[in-house]
Amino acid sequence: MGDVFDALPVLETNRLKLRKITVEDVEDMFLYCSKEEVPRYASWNPHKTITETKEAIERVLVQWDNKSLVHWGIEYKENSRLIGTIEFATWDRQHKIAEIGYALWLDLDTSKEKVTMELTKSVSSIKQRRMKLLARSAASLR
Repeated sequence: MGDVFDALPVLETNRLKLRKITVEDVEDMFLYCSKEEVPRYASWNPHKTITETKEAIERVLVQWDNKSLVHWGIEYKENSRLIGTIEFATWDRQHKIAEIGYALWLDLDTSKEKVTMELTKSVSSIKQRRMKLLARSAASLR
């Protein structure tokens, strides 16, 4: 199977579609990136302007072109709105490990835990099948 950068796979669950982010996602992305609680555990601060969000999207696309970051947009199928992103935050190709990081805003009638489980299962399957990475959970190491 080819490198994940050959064509980013679109992943689907019952409620979600994980797909490549585009500049057309800027308004949806700004809605959740501007929330105080979304980047709580991330390395970035809430976005104050839509221009800041547009620049973030442009950086993600450059990282994709440079083959340095695998980053999906999380689309809620019911309304086709982008509600977050999920990525391989760190990726050590030599040791075949990658860490999953995500930013997610749920203003839905569903629990964040259920959605997070759907996300990690989908992305973990790509880690194992397509990228030949080891599958392991930090929670299971405790």
